[in-house]
Order: sequence, then C-alpha cells, then structure tokens
Amino acid sequence: MMVARAGSPGVLDCSSPASALVSIAAVLGRSPENVRAACRSVNPEDRTSGDLLAALELPALPDNFEALYFHGSRSLDPSSFRRLGIRPLGAMLEDIWAMLYGLLQDERRADEWQALREEVEAGGGAVGDRYHARVSCSWGPFAFLIRDVAVQRNGRWHDYLKGPEIVEDICWCVSRSWGIDLFGRFHRASTPCLVRFHGPGNSGALAAALEYLVCFGHEIDLTLDCGYCFDGANETVPAAAVEDVEILSE
Repeated sequence: MMVARAGSPGVLDCSSPASALVSIAAVLGRSPENVRAACRSVNPEDRTSGDLLAALELPALPDNFEALYFHGSRSLDPSSFRRLGIRPLGAMLEDIWAMLYGLLQDERRADEWQALREEVEAGGGAVGDRYHARVSCSWGPFAFLIRDVAVQRNGRWHDYLKGPEIVEDICWCVSRSWGIDLFGRFHRASTPCLVRFHGPGNSGALAAALEYLVCFGHEIDLTLDCGYCFDGANETVPAAAVEDVEILSE
C-alpha cells in the first residue's frame, strides 16, 4: 500500500466538507469553484437533473489516486493501532476472545469460556449464525471514506464507536447463557477512537465524495451513497499508513 501525507496533491480527504472540496478539486484537476458549482447543479429531489461529469468537463472519474479513510472502533488500547496497524478480523479473533474473557475471568473458569466459544462458533440461532457468517467472510478491515459517516450515531450505519459487531455478537451470547452484561463491561473499559489512514482511491470513492458535497451544499441529510467503504480484503493496513488515532468523547 502506498503511503502519502494529508494535503499532498491527489489525496482525497473527506475529513470535512471544506477538505473534501479542495481535495476533490486537486484529484480532478479542477478549481474548487468549478466543483462547488457542479455539485450545486444537481437537484437532490431529482437526480436526473444536472450532469456532474458534464459540468466538470470529464468523460469519467479517475481511479488512480490516494485517499484518507476513517476506521471507527472501540478499544482497550487505542495506541495499538499505531503499533500494529489495522488487522483483519481473522488476525484478531484470538485477541478479541482473550480480551473479553479478561473482563469476567474472576467469575468463570477458562474451560467454561472455551465451551461457550465452541458453542458460539458452532453456529445455530440468529446470533450464532450471524457470528459464523461474519467470521466466514467479513474479514476487512473496513473503513469509511467520509468522517461524518464514521462518527454518525443515527442508525443509518452501524455505530462502530459503540463497539465492533463481533464483540456485540459474543457479548450477546454471554448475556443469554450466563446473564452477565459483558458488553456493558467492555463499553466501560474501552475508548471510542477513529483511526485515519491512507489507502487507494477509485471512482467509487470519488463519486461518494461528490455526493457528500451535494448533500452538504443542499443542506440535506447524508444519503446512503455517502457510505463508501474501504475493504482491506483480509490484509492488514500497515502501521506506516496510519496517520492519526483520534480519541473521541462519548
């Protein structure tokens, strides 16, 4: 993975509407005023109106550039992202199970914990099936292109700052089996954070960034088209690509 620095030419940065505007213009080789005018030409109530590509005088959106992404998480040790990068789910499963057991090891024996894990991993029931499906194919790591999407808590996207989905699944099983609010313990012991890193951009990311500006310019809620995600495809985002780990308030 190439590593560039924020503010470098050709780095798409959707940290805010202002940075999105300037960086989109740089990636496209257009002026910010041209990009702003093109986005305003789109009627959000009628998406057949306004042709962004025509307004920008482009035959197609480019695919070869760098972008900033935002990985929302909740961790007992947010600084680990600077040391280890952002790992895919398969590389983290053992650590996740060990971390959660550490929150209740004074109440349950290790063999009881192992038995519960085997039951969860065997599948069955809504949560067991979801856990099995998640560890079977959803490796990631994942991240949002747009910071405002990553920090939202309106239910349109999963709230990763509340906790990883896999942690929620395991904790639900613990609550069902033992009556222990393990997720509450995890939530109190952990810190919400946003990991900003560099990765490859493409036309889909650029289209989402332009949609972000359309929504902002017309003062409407972000649409689902703004939820573009980076998928690491089971490869670790290296620590060298991590630019910042932002600690967020509750």
